[in-house]
Amino acid sequence: MINEKYYEVEVSNFDSYLNHEHGFKDLPEFDFCGHSWKVNFFSYKELTDDEDNFLIYLKNLDIKNDKEYIWTRIVFIFKNCYDSSLFKTYVSSFYCFCKANQNSCTSCGYELKINKQEYENFIKPLIHDDKINFCIYLQLFEDNEINWYINELICLIKNDENLEIIEENFVEWEINDWNKLENNSFHCSPQFNIADKEWIISLNPNNDGYVSLELENINISSKEKYESIYVNVVFSIRSYDDFSYFITNGTKFQLVNKSNNKIFFDDFTQTKKLLMKNKYTNKPMINNNRIIIGTYIRTYYSVNNWKLKL
Repeated sequence: MINEKYYEVEVSNFDSYLNHEHGFKDLPEFDFCGHSWKVNFFSYKELTDDEDNFLIYLKNLDIKNDKEYIWTRIVFIFKNCYDSSLFKTYVSSFYCFCKANQNSCTSCGYELKINKQEYENFIKPLIHDDKINFCIYLQLFEDNEINWYINELICLIKNDENLEIIEENFVEWEINDWNKLENNSFHCSPQFNIADKEWIISLNPNNDGYVSLELENINISSKEKYESIYVNVVFSIRSYDDFSYFITNGTKFQLVNKSNNKIFFDDFTQTKKLLMKNKYTNKPMINNNRIIIGTYIRTYYSVNNWKLKL
């Protein structure tokens, strides 16, 4: 670890917000290591059913360069306003903040999902006078090991002389409730931005015994400068606490436009393989119901009207 920051703010009317007001609740920005950061709560409905949840997003506001990465570990803390010995913590994996996940969309960056049962058991008892303290302990780490991992993915992508790169970047999505994901249905990541376009990752945890992944563009328009772009994408799935323990399944190269906006990896890997113990660490890739989905995306436009042969 090379730096750390503690941030704390009192949140008023918290239970009322979750169960009546809904929508996004912004907290004040804060600075860390020369960067600005912002936290949002999002509650989309009253917490009535066990599977209802609210979301916390932490995002960086000012990363400028395509390959600038900030590697962190995040601790979210809910604390009683009057007794600091009463608190509940949530600890992230190592997480990469980059230009792609600090776009203008509110629901981007690192995402933490807290369901009704957790809220009722661990957070609501900390609320006093409808107030609670929300804190973040943010750690910054050197990136040697992590850069090795990203370079392993980049090496799988081959360029074409008929294409010119628009933009490229790396994004990760932490899943911390694998056991609650429904089989044969897709679950979506926070939005992120590459090449001035909004994207999401979708995951089906068990599609006839296989994990399925999709990359989807959600806002490409025929009125844009690049109404069609070529995309080269590689996905990976890794252990939440070990960058050397990951699997990938090659790359896919595709023309993306308004009518063809998804890239599919239908049989990315067998679901059961994620639950098998690694012979070196004696741990499965899914550990404590947590796993990391990563993707490296390179976007291009055509030179001299070259077209992909389908």
